[in-house]
Amino acid sequence: KEVLCIRPQRELELAAEPLNLAISPTGKHVAVSLLDSTVAVLYLDSLKTFLTLYGHKLPAGALSISDDGTLLASGSADKSIRVWGLDFGDCRKAIFAHSEAVTACQFLPKSHLLVSVSRDRVMKLWDLDSFELVQQLFGHTMETRSLAVGTDGGFVVTGGFDRSLRVWRRTGDQLFLSEEREAEMERRLEADAERED
Repeated sequence: KEVLCIRPQRELELAAEPLNLAISPTGKHVAVSLLDSTVAVLYLDSLKTFLTLYGHKLPAGALSISDDGTLLASGSADKSIRVWGLDFGDCRKAIFAHSEAVTACQFLPKSHLLVSVSRDRVMKLWDLDSFELVQQLFGHTMETRSLAVGTDGGFVVTGGFDRSLRVWRRTGDQLFLSEEREAEMERRLEADAERED
C-alpha cells in the first residue's frame, strides 16, 4: 500500500503573522494574508515576493484566487472585499461588501463569480467582471464563519456560529438583477422603519 510522504521543502520568515493562504490554480503563486493588513503574493517554488498588496484597513482573513489565475479576492475585517489583478497587483475594485467583517470568500469554478460570507449572517454572490452584487441569501441566525464551493460550482455549503451547516444549490431559475435590487431596497426600508419605531 502506498502512503503519501510529506517533507519540509523550504521555509520563509514573514513580517507578520499569516491569517490565510490561497494557491493559484497553476501552482505558481501562493497568496498570504498577514496580520499587518497586507497581502503578500509569493512565488511558490522559491517563496520570493512577487507582489505586496496594500489597501485593507484591517486584516484580510479571507482569500481566493480565480481558476484562470487572473484575479485575487481578499475579504477583510474592515467589511470590504478587494479585487486584485494578479498580473500587476492593481486593485481593480474595493467593494463595501458586508455590514460586518468578511469571514470567508471563494470563487465559483471557471468563473469570476465570488461567494462571500460575513459576521452579518448574509451570504452574497458577486460578479467580479462587472463588480455587481448578484444575490443575497439569508439563513444563518448567527455569524457565518466558513464556506466551501462544490467542484462543479453547483452548490455552496456554509457554516455558522448558530451550529448549523446550510447547503445552497444552484438552480436553473432565471435571476433578474432589477428584481434583486428592488427586494434589497424593500429590506432596507423595512429595517429603517423598524429602527424609527
